[in-house]
Amino acid sequence: MKLDSGCYPFYLNNGFLYYYAKNTKEIKGTFLLSHYWIFNWRDSNDTDDGHKKYFMQNYQLGRYWNCMKAIAYIKNRQEDYYDCLGKESLKNLNIDVAEESFRKAKNTSLVLTVEKLREDHEKKILLGHIASILGEEAKAQDLFTDSSKPEYALDLRIDLQDWNIALKLAKDFKPYKETFISRKIAYQNETNGMYAEALKLYEKSLIVDVPKYIEESDGEYDKDGSLYFKLFFNIRI
Repeated sequence: MKLDSGCYPFYLNNGFLYYYAKNTKEIKGTFLLSHYWIFNWRDSNDTDDGHKKYFMQNYQLGRYWNCMKAIAYIKNRQEDYYDCLGKESLKNLNIDVAEESFRKAKNTSLVLTVEKLREDHEKKILLGHIASILGEEAKAQDLFTDSSKPEYALDLRIDLQDWNIALKLAKDFKPYKETFISRKIAYQNETNGMYAEALKLYEKSLIVDVPKYIEESDGEYDKDGSLYFKLFFNIRI
């Protein structure tokens, strides 16, 4: 909106702008267009277009619970609106709204993922998980590596099967996992006809000192020992 000449704004409260009109020497006020539907929405009695505009203005203002009210009345593509709201809520660390939005969007996997976020209290770890949910893997990796649990960056790349990046991270954070990752890259090389490179990696992935390997794995051998020993048969006796 644009004020007339000679009008001087001096106070803004909840979308209502107070200004001084020099010509009439009066204090007047008006609602900003960005807040119009906040105060003119007619709840269930409004039109579908009105519900969408109420949703958008609250979305832009970060009033996510109000967005939930609007979506309940929107006729089409409700799940898309809930999914969009859930992701935006995550960006702003509003875990409660995000979880409820994904639940209403019937996105069970994200509901379970968001529930686990409550277990992490370190900001960079939390932001890293959120970035990975939103598909921002590079950002997530940077946040994890700069946190108290940099190994989460490695876990992320393993989950994504980004084996080359994972191998670099393993060297820094979990060297014993180089065995597993090397075999994955070796298999890719073998499939692509790069037999010499594959052979080098297969040889590199052999476990010579099993007790030492188990000790370095710091207990993870008990959880996924079959992954390293039974599935790949790469122990040298």
